[in-house]
Amino acid sequence: MGLSVGFEQIPYVAQVGGPIGQVAHGDPLTLGESRAQGTAAVKKRLEQIDSDCPSSKVAILGYSQGSLIAGDVLSEIGNNKGAFPAKDILAAGLLSDPARTPTTADPDAETGTSSPAIQLPGAESFVGPNPGGQGVVGARPDGFGVLSDRVTSFCGTGDGICALSSKSKAIAAVVPLLNLKKEDIGPYATQRAVTLLTNVATADPADIIKAVRSVSTEVGRVSLAASVNPASLPLELARVVFSSSMLDDIGQVVRMPEYDAFLSLTKPDELATQAIEVASYALLGAHTAYNKTPVDQRGESATLWLAKWLLGRIEAQGY
Repeated sequence: MGLSVGFEQIPYVAQVGGPIGQVAHGDPLTLGESRAQGTAAVKKRLEQIDSDCPSSKVAILGYSQGSLIAGDVLSEIGNNKGAFPAKDILAAGLLSDPARTPTTADPDAETGTSSPAIQLPGAESFVGPNPGGQGVVGARPDGFGVLSDRVTSFCGTGDGICALSSKSKAIAAVVPLLNLKKEDIGPYATQRAVTLLTNVATADPADIIKAVRSVSTEVGRVSLAASVNPASLPLELARVVFSSSMLDDIGQVVRMPEYDAFLSLTKPDELATQAIEVASYALLGAHTAYNKTPVDQRGESATLWLAKWLLGRIEAQGY
């Protein structure tokens, strides 16, 4: 019997909504539920392939949420936690992986270095530009183990799905909400309230005193200005938000990502960073340009590079 190559797409419901998405556009599945459903579907298919044809070699490709799922499965296999043998994974390609490993020492950097600097062991191989930040859901802690040299990752500059700078605190703060089911909202709110109270109770007394003084000073200043000239109240409140140190002082006590996200919107440099990332993603099509943006000196796009690389791996197996 001759050797053959086949291609197939593993179906799953790709959603990230939960209660928020249900209201906004009718997507009831949370990111976590959709991710788990897709991961289970891929693992089930791999187990079937291994059972029906144990000599088969498999290449796995994924884009966006698909690459998140593919990467999760590959991480398990590469770290000897999966049911499919690592030796039978021929190659893998991840386009815009939401769990991309950071490739810069400073996750706050708005741009990456000229070449990837691997920050975690067992990281995937990178091709193309090296943007700053990391995947929006955070990196996989175990990497890809023995598959690290067979998993190739592509992330376009300005694609906030795979290159989210930690300066984009407002975007990062929204991601956990995408994993909330309806029944989780109450407990989540309670847990965040407990965290807030714990942070305040354990804060440095000097920080608490500083925050209280800042609040007292600003409240007194605003009250006095409003009593003299009520029309000045909006301007005084704006000055408190954008020019005073009060909000920063409160942040030292609160220590909550949600508060940091709000605070980042009052800082021109961080607000500009977030605006640029949102514009790159939504308006400039950074997330959908993998068939156009060059990733090597020959000007090949990520999809073309990946197709040629996979063909070479397949031909090397004698197919």
